[in-house]
Amino acid sequence: MTTELDHLTTEEKAQIIMAPALVSVYAALYDDGKIEPKEKADAIRLAHLRTFTSDEILHSYYKKVDEHFEEHFNELVTQLPDGKEERNDFLESKLKSIGKSLSKVESEFAEDLARSLKSFSRHVFRSNSHFLEYFILPGVINHIEKTIFSEN
Repeated sequence: MTTELDHLTTEEKAQIIMAPALVSVYAALYDDGKIEPKEKADAIRLAHLRTFTSDEILHSYYKKVDEHFEEHFNELVTQLPDGKEERNDFLESKLKSIGKSLSKVESEFAEDLARSLKSFSRHVFRSNSHFLEYFILPGVINHIEKTIFSEN
C-alpha cells in the first residue's frame, strides 16, 4: 500500500481506500436518487484507469483502490438507508470520517487525492446526466468537498 498511509490505523486506511467508491455512490445518487448501471460501470472503469492516469503520487493508492472498488461500491449500496434524508446523512457521515482520516496524511498526497476525488465525483455525475443537470454539478462537488474537509 502507499507509504503515505502507513502511519494510519487500519480503519483510517480502509476509509481512505473506500473514498472513490463513496464519492461515486454519492454523485450517482445526488441528482435522481438512483444508481444507474452506466454510472456504476463508469465508476469501476475510472477506478482502474486512475491506476495509471492519476498523479504519480496516487498510483499505488489507486492500485489498492482498484483491487476492491466494485466490492466497496456494492457494500456501500447495500448499507444505504431507504429514505433520501437518511441516505444523505449516512453518506455524509462517511465522507466526514474520510476527511478526518485524510487530515492525518501528508499534505501533498492529501491535496492531490482531494483533487482526484472531486474529479472522480464529477465524472460519475456526468456519466448519466443530461444537459440541465450540468448546472447542478458544482453543487455536488462543493458539497462533497465541504463535507470531507469541514472541521468537526
